[in-house]
Amino acid sequence: MGMKIYRSVFNSYMVNTYLLTTANKQALLIDPAFGNRQEWNIMNNKINELGVNLQKVIITHAHADHIMGAALLMETYPQVELLLHREGWDLYHTINNYAMIMGFEKQNFPEPNGYLSENQQIDVDNCLLKILYTPGHAPGSVSVYCAEANVVFTGDVLFRCSVGRTDLQGGNFEVLKNSIQQKLYTLPDETLVLPGHGDESNIAYEKHYNPFVND
Repeated sequence: MGMKIYRSVFNSYMVNTYLLTTANKQALLIDPAFGNRQEWNIMNNKINELGVNLQKVIITHAHADHIMGAALLMETYPQVELLLHREGWDLYHTINNYAMIMGFEKQNFPEPNGYLSENQQIDVDNCLLKILYTPGHAPGSVSVYCAEANVVFTGDVLFRCSVGRTDLQGGNFEVLKNSIQQKLYTLPDETLVLPGHGDESNIAYEKHYNPFVND
């Protein structure tokens, strides 16, 4: 299979950005969170160091801390597919209103050029990533599951012993809880959980120890 995962932590909200690479040097990035040109240079230097061809960028959800680097990335790699769930587009288009409140500078966000949908398969050099629609934290929240690598990227839906906040626009705890129970807790117990903030976990650990969601 040969997929490798590189984690970088960006901006004052300590967002995990993940770079996935294949043996044939194809790459996909999850959540372009680099908040300024200096942080983008760190990410871009890693891409260049690895010598990979960045094909796609997946946005797990359109909160400002997860997408602040989209413009810098697309400026450098205009051929990349920027992908977002359809339910998150309205939030994406108004995110500058929240970005400045959160301490970020106003951005000219690039237009996403593709929709994500439930059970969609994203093929990166024959490594298949399955899109799981997991709303509750934000409109259009998705998780990204790779059965071959035994890993799920959960954005701000599920954290180690915690869950995403539901008091922001479009948040709903019961919807979030259902997303976790129906879409994430049904994955194999040994599945590695790589969240949008904080440390990794696995499905079995969360099912047993996460105090916010009980089966």
